[in-house]
Amino acid sequence: MLSRNSGIRDIQEVLQVSRNCILNLLLKEASLCQWTPKQTHYKSVQIDEHWSYVGNKKRKRWLIYAYAPETDEILAYVIGSRSAKTVRKLYQMLVKLQIDEYCTDDWKSFKQVFAKENHKKGKSFTRNIEGINNALRARNRRFVRKTTCFSKKDKYHEAAIKIIIQQRNSRHHTL
Repeated sequence: MLSRNSGIRDIQEVLQVSRNCILNLLLKEASLCQWTPKQTHYKSVQIDEHWSYVGNKKRKRWLIYAYAPETDEILAYVIGSRSAKTVRKLYQMLVKLQIDEYCTDDWKSFKQVFAKENHKKGKSFTRNIEGINNALRARNRRFVRKTTCFSKKDKYHEAAIKIIIQQRNSRHHTL
C-alpha cells in the first residue's frame, strides 16, 4: 500500500491495525531490502536530486540517486542535505562500478564531485531520470510537490524510500 501512494494513517484506517504495528513492519521490511547492480560496467548513469520533508516543511531531505537507463535500475541513493558532501557519499557508492559517463543537470555540487572528463551536464542528458522523478511523485505522497504527507522521523522516511526503491528495482528485473 505504501508503494501505491497510501500514507501510514491511510494504511492504519484500511487495515484497522495500530500505527505502531505499521511503523514496526515498515522498519522490519526495510531492513530486509538489499539489491546489487545487475552489471559491473555501465555506459551512462544519470544522477539527480529529489526533495521531500521530514517532520515539517522546513526540514527538507534530499534523495540523490543514480539511475542506469540501459538496465532501468536505480543503482544507489543517499538521503541528506542538498550539498556536495551528500553527492560525494553517492559517488563513493558508485566507485566500485565502471561507469563511462555521469550525466547530471548543471547543479554546482555535481560539478564539484564528478570529474570533468566523464561528466555530461544539462537537462538533455537527464531525461530518463526526470521520468523516474515523476514516477516517484505519482507513487508516493512523500514526493508530491505540494504534499501534506510526510514522515515525522528520519528513520521511517528512509525506510519508506528504501522499500519503494527496492520494489521499483525488483518489479523491473527478474533474476
